[in-house]
Amino acid sequence: MLGEKIAACHIAMENFHLARDYYDSAKCYTTSRQQRTYLELQKIRCYMMEDQFGVALLRLNELEANTGRDFQGRRHLYQGICCFGTGQFDAMRDHFLKCIPATDTLRISRLYACYEQTRLLSRPSPALAMILSIVLPGAGQVYAGDVKEGLNSMILLGSLVYTGTSGVLTFPYVTVPFIQRYYLGGIMHAKALAESRRENNRYDYFLDLCQILPEGESFCQLFEADSQERFYPVHLRSADSEPKILFKLAYLGYKEFLSSQDVDACVFHPSCSNYAIEAIDKRGVLTGLLDGFDRLSRCHPFVGKDDYPVITGEGKYHDPPGN
Repeated sequence: MLGEKIAACHIAMENFHLARDYYDSAKCYTTSRQQRTYLELQKIRCYMMEDQFGVALLRLNELEANTGRDFQGRRHLYQGICCFGTGQFDAMRDHFLKCIPATDTLRISRLYACYEQTRLLSRPSPALAMILSIVLPGAGQVYAGDVKEGLNSMILLGSLVYTGTSGVLTFPYVTVPFIQRYYLGGIMHAKALAESRRENNRYDYFLDLCQILPEGESFCQLFEADSQERFYPVHLRSADSEPKILFKLAYLGYKEFLSSQDVDACVFHPSCSNYAIEAIDKRGVLTGLLDGFDRLSRCHPFVGKDDYPVITGEGKYHDPPGN
């Protein structure tokens, strides 16, 4: 059927909304009840791939009954995945149990053992991470599992407070804005770190489920956490002269110890520090530094959408270094 084939092409291109339209079109030209059910399941799968688990679950519950074993097994599998996506773990267990033959006691016992671990999916708590960082800077990061970031936050803010109150190097009103900025940044990073850990736990848990129900492996990408890997050390490895090595060491230190605790204040993408280091790579140290200072002078809240293209979904302005 042409509509079904076109829908499959759109799925391959991740145009799930268009794929659903073509599945609807294909349903209009078939008289087979079994084929209509299959097309509806494919349409529901598109909702799932768009992370619309609530809509998909509603449509699965309203789906016309079919006595076929394959249909029932796929329906319960989809319902179980949707329940997992919406946090309905008791219903998830019940649906997955219906996907396993009653005689397969080993898989059933493994499923029950896996279900007992669902309580771990609510940890760490982003709200608790924020509260801990409010009470004691760095405590939220330690709670979320990143001791290095927690110690970094404690040392950084402690040093700023000491410097501002001792009067040794500067006056208090100079350090107060930095204290406020890194204090709020530490709270925000603690929340983000806890959310990232929870996403990783959720993904690992779903991989364990797929060991019991291999049919669900095609949905693993739905629960894969965004990569938090930091790519900036590659700039140091690409340095080819002593001045570049010095500036890139400073860049690496800034990224590791200052930027990692800062609020997301840059209005551009890439950020000003990334822009500067890329400009140094492309144009040399002197010209690259001048480009970096020029970018820094343009990074302010008064930048307008008429000046730079806006990156959809991020709310930042696209301004890469020139070639």
